[in-house]
Amino acid sequence: MEKNASGRTHHLRAFVTGGAVSVVLSLLFYSGILITYHYIPLSLLLMAALIIICSLLFFINIRYDHMLDLNEVFSKTISFDMRTGTGFTRFFLRFLRPLNPYVGALTAVMVLLLVLWGVPALIIYLSAGPGSFGTLLKISVFFINMGICISYLFSDRDAFPCVVDRTMFIAGALCGAALIINVI
Repeated sequence: MEKNASGRTHHLRAFVTGGAVSVVLSLLFYSGILITYHYIPLSLLLMAALIIICSLLFFINIRYDHMLDLNEVFSKTISFDMRTGTGFTRFFLRFLRPLNPYVGALTAVMVLLLVLWGVPALIIYLSAGPGSFGTLLKISVFFINMGICISYLFSDRDAFPCVVDRTMFIAGALCGAALIINVI
């Protein structure tokens, strides 16, 4: 009897997890796509500019980081009198080196936001026009939300070992998405 109650609790936990993930994603995507839609030229240009700037900083740091290390080793071992340049570029690259993981992460986040917010907002803008975008916005939020919830389900199979848990997770995700879309 205890085993059955534990199984029910686990199934309920899968349903609640699906609902919670779906509610958070729905709110995030709805507000993000809505803001991107209302400020479509500025938001898309800002995201693209941040992606380009971060990518260039990441590339410059990766490209010249090795050269700075070689130059430093060369100046310390072979020619003791040689002084390498102490210009702004060297200072800038030394300052940028510790920030490199954060710049890479910011680039990845901006690319994801451009794909998940910018592309649906642009499709809605081009297909529906400025007047009637509410239904298409809700449909796009629902499909993006369910796609991410299903990919989360497949990526974390250990958390949902049996078919009932997976079904409960998907049911929770559907209920959470439907709740938020109807409330908004």
